[in-house]
Amino acid sequence: EPENFREEGAWIYDAAYSNITGSAHQHNVFYSRPGNLKSWCKIDLSLFPFDHQECTVTFASWIHSPSELIPVLLENPIEIHDKTGGIVGYTLVKVSSSETSQDYVTAAGWPEVSFTLSLRRQQESYMVNVIGPLSTLVLLANLVFWLPLREGSLGIGERISYAVTLFLTIIALALFTSGLRPAVAESIWLDRYQTRCILLTVAPIIETVLLFYVTNVINDCMIYIKMHNECNKGDRVRVRSNTLEDWQSGEVTGVNPVRVLVDGAKRACRWNHISHLHEDRSRGSMANAAIDTQMALQLSEAFKYDELAFVHKAFSRVDRCFRLCGFTTHLARWLHPCDVDRIGRHVYPIFAFALLNGLYSEIPAEFWDATVGAFLGGAGLAGGANVASLQHKTFIVIFVLQALIAYFAVIVLAITFFGRPVKKLFRWISSAPPESSGKENAAVVQSQTGADTADADVETGTQQVNESIPSKSHPGREC
Repeated sequence: EPENFREEGAWIYDAAYSNITGSAHQHNVFYSRPGNLKSWCKIDLSLFPFDHQECTVTFASWIHSPSELIPVLLENPIEIHDKTGGIVGYTLVKVSSSETSQDYVTAAGWPEVSFTLSLRRQQESYMVNVIGPLSTLVLLANLVFWLPLREGSLGIGERISYAVTLFLTIIALALFTSGLRPAVAESIWLDRYQTRCILLTVAPIIETVLLFYVTNVINDCMIYIKMHNECNKGDRVRVRSNTLEDWQSGEVTGVNPVRVLVDGAKRACRWNHISHLHEDRSRGSMANAAIDTQMALQLSEAFKYDELAFVHKAFSRVDRCFRLCGFTTHLARWLHPCDVDRIGRHVYPIFAFALLNGLYSEIPAEFWDATVGAFLGGAGLAGGANVASLQHKTFIVIFVLQALIAYFAVIVLAITFFGRPVKKLFRWISSAPPESSGKENAAVVQSQTGADTADADVETGTQQVNESIPSKSHPGREC
C-alpha cells in the first residue's frame, strides 16, 4: 500500500520473484491515470421516444498478453456521480460489470472487463411537444362530423374550413418538431404515430368533400326530376332510359307520374330522361345557341342522375344479398348524405381509437400501463416511469376523452344496427302463449273459429263490392 512505501519500498510485478516461495510482497504498486473515454453504442430506435438502451463498454489489452497484463475489477468498480451518465436525454438506470475472456485464433483466454450501462430515455419533452398536441388535434377532428351539411344551417360554411385548418395545424406541428426526431433510415414509433394522426385529420376532409358532392348531385337530380314532371298530357317530348341511348320521340299520355308513349310502341312507360327541347336549325343562330346551351346543361344533369341511379341500384342489390343471408340492411335508404354523415360521426372515433391504440400497445411496460391502456388508450402512459409533470397529466385527459367518445359511438352503433332485432326477440318471447287447461283451449279455439268466420264474411262482402266497381287500369301500367 502507498503508506507502507517508506518502510517496505515499492514492489512491481516480477514473474521470477513472484515464484519465490514465502515471498511477502509480490507487487504493491497501484498505477492510476485519469482520463475521459468516449465510446459508441449501436442503439435500437424503433420505439423512440419510449426506448430502453443497453450499451456495453469492454476494456482489454491489445499489446500485452495475459501473462503480462490482466485487467481486474476493484471491489467497488463503479461510482455514479450523475444520474444521466453524461448522456443528454437519458436516465442511467443501472450499471453492471463483469470479467470475461475472449478466445482468438492465436491466443485463448484473453481477459476482458465489461461494463453494461442500462439507459432509459426521458420522454417528457416528446409527450408535451409532440404526442400531446397530435392527440388533441385528432380529438378535435371528431367535431368535424358534428357540423351540419344542410344548406342554410348555422355552421355550414365553417365545416370544410375547420377541417382544413386542423390538417394545416398538424402539418405545421410536424415541421416545427422535426428537430426532436432523429434522422434515421429505420421506422421509429414517433413517425408512425405522426403519420396516423395526419391520416386521421385528412379523413374528415375527404368525407366532407364527398358528401358535399353527393349533396349537390342529389339537389341537381331533384331539380332534374321536377323538370320531368312539368309535362302536360299530349306534349311531344324526347325520352331515353340512360345517357348512352339515343333519343326517341313520343307523346305524353299521363302525368303524376309522367308516362310517354314512344312512336311505334303499343304501351306507355316511365322514362328516366325526358327532354322538351328539339333541335330546330331553321331558327336563328342565337336561338340555336341558347337551345344548345340548355341541352348541354341537361346532359350534365342527366349524367349526374345516372351516377346516382347506378349507386342506388348497386346498394339495393347489396341489401338484397344481405336479405338472402338473413340480415336486414338499408344501404340504399341511407344513401342520403345526412345518413352517411351520421354513421361516419360514430365510426370515426372508433377507428381513431383502434388505430392509435395499436401503437400504444407497442410501448414497453416501463413507460406504459397495459391494464389502463387497454381500455383508455394513451391514458396508460400515466402509469409509466418518469411522468410527473402537470402538463403531461393534462394530456391524459385528452386520451380519456377520446376513449369515452369511442365507447359512446360503439353503444350508438350497437343500438342502431342491433336494437331492432333485440326488440323483436323480446317481443317474440313476451308474446308466447301461456299454458292453460283443456276447457280454456277449447274456448280459445271456438272464439278463433268464430272470428275467422266473421272475417271470411267480411272478405266475401268486400270482394263483392270490389267486383261491382269497374277497375280503371292504365294502358301503360304493366311497364
